[in-house]
Amino acid sequence: MSVNRILRCFIACLIFPLSVIAQEDLPDTTLTSPYDVVYTHLHYLQPENRDVDIAAKTIYGFDDPKVAREIAVRIKQVLDGKGLYVRLNTIPKDSLYRDSVTNKAEFVLFPSNLPEVSIEKVGRKWYYSQRTVDLIGETHRKLFPYGSSVLMNLAPKFGASKILGLAVWQYLGFLIILLGSIILYKIFSWILRGLINLTTSTNLKEHLDPKVIWGIARVLSLLAILNLVKTFVPALLLPIQLSSFLVLALKIAGIVFVVVLALRLVDFVMGYFDSLTDRTESKLDDQLLPIIRKFLQVLFVTAGIIQGLRALDVNVTALIAGVSIGGLALALAAQDTVKNLIGSFMIFLDQPFQIGDYIQIGSIAGVVEEVGMRSTRLRGGDTAVHTVPNGNLANMMVKNLGVRTFRQYRVSLGITYDTPPMMIDKFIEGIREIVLAHPGTRKEGWQVHLNEFAASSLNIMISGHFDVETYADELSSRHQIMIGILKLAEGLNVRLAFPSQTLYIEEFPEKKNSKASHEKDPAKIEEQINEILEKYREEVNQPKENPEDEV
Repeated sequence: MSVNRILRCFIACLIFPLSVIAQEDLPDTTLTSPYDVVYTHLHYLQPENRDVDIAAKTIYGFDDPKVAREIAVRIKQVLDGKGLYVRLNTIPKDSLYRDSVTNKAEFVLFPSNLPEVSIEKVGRKWYYSQRTVDLIGETHRKLFPYGSSVLMNLAPKFGASKILGLAVWQYLGFLIILLGSIILYKIFSWILRGLINLTTSTNLKEHLDPKVIWGIARVLSLLAILNLVKTFVPALLLPIQLSSFLVLALKIAGIVFVVVLALRLVDFVMGYFDSLTDRTESKLDDQLLPIIRKFLQVLFVTAGIIQGLRALDVNVTALIAGVSIGGLALALAAQDTVKNLIGSFMIFLDQPFQIGDYIQIGSIAGVVEEVGMRSTRLRGGDTAVHTVPNGNLANMMVKNLGVRTFRQYRVSLGITYDTPPMMIDKFIEGIREIVLAHPGTRKEGWQVHLNEFAASSLNIMISGHFDVETYADELSSRHQIMIGILKLAEGLNVRLAFPSQTLYIEEFPEKKNSKASHEKDPAKIEEQINEILEKYREEVNQPKENPEDEV
């Protein structure tokens, strides 16, 4: 064997594996499976492998190759413009593939995001479906409106040189979109703010924070700008990885803006209802509005989170199912929260108190400031805020001092035992006149009587009601009546008693003469007792001069 022949065999052995690898890297243009169609189409429309004629072979039923080429390019532009990254490992390579739902020889690339693009089997080969060919024109026009498709075709001809993987014209496009967005944002914000101010009543403006109006105008402006950006970004023909990221980012931003707008509208609507509740005397609406506000806020935020997870291709249904499986453990862990939530609804239904009422719960007393979904807040007399879980509150005895028709006053006043009975009657009569003269007392129902023989005093019970609105007025009325009683006691020389003890020393046996001095005739004692009882009967049986003055 000659040396040349040996060299030729050696070179052939080296080249043969390389040629096989190169052939394996190339797409199969025989189009015998959905995988071959997608791979052929996308491979020959990449800048480094661009061959539109081969890519157009995936389009069936056109004798004019120009139309097939245009359709193939439009499909690629739609995929790139929507940021739909094709994962080839998910596309079936079986020539006998059939859809499990429709049982048709058809494969849809993106059932949720782009259902109009599919691949179907025609004879023994696979092509882009007739439905795709019919709808791609309309889909393309919707994705590239307002002449952006024209700019998309003209711009690459200028500034085609690349920097960091992007052409100069693409950088310029980014800059134009950014500057245009800033200018339009300022204009939209100014116009929308003026419109909202014009359509908002004067009464509503008094109860609404100006920041709420500005916030609504700002979010609406951002949503308008976001839609414009979504319109023109696909025309930049960005690489699929960057385009996919931008589309996802814009979608997430849109969800966030919608949630923020919903929260701003909740504040706006609640401000409107606040202006209406100020005209009503009922406090039920004041108690209901905070609960509705929080419920709507939680609802919109939850909906935004679910939409965000869907945008990230998270299987929300499976996630909820997983949460349901662990629902028992979650319920056990959150039983206090559920208990408080049910308690808040029970408070709302039973209405044991309203916002602004002064209530007492066990050792806690204060003015109700807020009834929330989980707890109720009371402002105590020391200005401290007491937070009581609604679950506990629904099972406790609540003393609502804020709904009292009258405010009770009851006190026991002690005077010394050496006060003469006549002076006691005059003193009690004076107390009654003090009560009747005060403008804050309820004139009916007052009881002022000698009530008890106590250890160191004769106790006079004073009981009745004040007809005042606030606790401060009650304290002021008590003060004035007590000062009047003290002045009366001072004027009549009636001494108020205080706890004391009197010590009596027993007489010695040898002092019998002193004991005899206290002895009286039994007949005289009996006569004196009868006289006293007769006068008492006359007094208690004597008709009242004016029954209406008895209080």
